[in-house]
Amino acid sequence: MLPLMMVGLAGGLAVLYALWMMARGIYQRYKPRICMRCKIPMRLLDEQTEDAYLKDGQVIEEALGSMNHDVWICPQCDASSVEKYRSFLSSFDKCPRCGLMSLKTGTTFVSYTEELLQSQCHNVRCNYSHSVTRAPEAGSGSGPAG
Repeated sequence: MLPLMMVGLAGGLAVLYALWMMARGIYQRYKPRICMRCKIPMRLLDEQTEDAYLKDGQVIEEALGSMNHDVWICPQCDASSVEKYRSFLSSFDKCPRCGLMSLKTGTTFVSYTEELLQSQCHNVRCNYSHSVTRAPEAGSGSGPAG
């Protein structure tokens, strides 16, 4: 009975630690920033207003849902700061050509001995594409169900 209680306690502590880390990350993201010029608190812009301060690539990443960019602006001198955060459940990777988080990779079954690995950049200005045929990874479950 005691080992079972220890497992429950360890699991509970792991959940509390995960919640604490998540709360810490949220605090770090939204804590007020100080303007380097004026030394006064900056203001966080909302999603609609921030697009005017983002580069084209950053707008694309936001539209894809791969990254989120926060824009902080000084109310006195209009200095701005852009901070980026990877979206939690994003399946996009960094494109080797354009450098944006816009690369999606998928695997297609070809035969029992081959699978096709395809990578495609979803930045319309880049259109990077790469395909490789390889042997299925052991234990990947590749192959037709039977």
